[in-house]
Amino acid sequence: MVSPAGIRLRTAALAPWELRTLWWAAPPLAVFGLAHLLFELVGGAYAAIGLAEARLGPMPVAVEAVRAGFGWATGALVYLTVGVGVGVAAVRIVRHHVQGPAARPFHVLALVISAVGLVHLAGVDALDLPLGGIFRITMTSLEHADLFEPWRQWGIGAVVAGINVLSVIVPALIVTAAAVSALPPLDGWSEASLMRRARQVRQVVTLAAAFMVAGVLHMGAWTHWAGALAGGQGLDVLATTVTLFWGAAFTLMIASFYLPVAAVLRRLAEAEMYRQEIAADQRAGWLQARDLSFTWNQQLPQLAAMAAPLLAGPLSEAIRASVGQLGL
Repeated sequence: MVSPAGIRLRTAALAPWELRTLWWAAPPLAVFGLAHLLFELVGGAYAAIGLAEARLGPMPVAVEAVRAGFGWATGALVYLTVGVGVGVAAVRIVRHHVQGPAARPFHVLALVISAVGLVHLAGVDALDLPLGGIFRITMTSLEHADLFEPWRQWGIGAVVAGINVLSVIVPALIVTAAAVSALPPLDGWSEASLMRRARQVRQVVTLAAAFMVAGVLHMGAWTHWAGALAGGQGLDVLATTVTLFWGAAFTLMIASFYLPVAAVLRRLAEAEMYRQEIAADQRAGWLQARDLSFTWNQQLPQLAAMAAPLLAGPLSEAIRASVGQLGL
């Protein structure tokens, strides 16, 4: 049977392997459910303050605190969605290139990095390290603001704790995918394998940048929420500098992987051109046609990806300032 649009319609029962396509409905439903959960955590104060404003008049500090709370919820939704997606993509990269005994060293690498990160995460609170202040300051402000019921505060803390765990596991998967990207191909280096590897390296850089930008945006929203809850400017200034610091750190992390790998791929590409006896005046075009050119003007997308975590903090700060000036 053919539909009016000319598409051949299925009328027979789906085979078991075809039923697996139903799982494609899971990601958007999961995001929708997560959005409802986050709105429930911060939306209760919105209703209470809205009714109080309607009856008693303006409550500027409380309104600003709830607005900042929705900013955090947005950042958390983006972070969790991007984090899970990046983690799955990193796992697929590893599985696409190594399986069985060949995959064991990479599995060990991911487990070791995750274990060390989780131990450090636990030690941050136990030893009262400065990094723990990023979590404690906003939670303490929430407790003293008396805008959210205890169960909502617990829920917000649980979401951030889950984000902290994800901030350990996903980078471990990204680093593992990056290590796989440096593995020489079984069929040796050739024009085709160089093109595949260059695409894969760019994919790893894009995944890392997306996750780290989401992390910077969430960190900025979370730390600025403390300033809104306290009603002062001091915490906002500190939040901006903390976010800028970690944005710079994330940018340098990506650059420390990509730039050396790009240099190696460039050297291998030059060897391949020599093997194919490509004329000197044709080499730039040969590299560009195969996405193997590593000149700065051909690397703008990768340079932008590397700089994105550093720029995410100031950009989000500018957006917050613009929203405040517009009264939104």
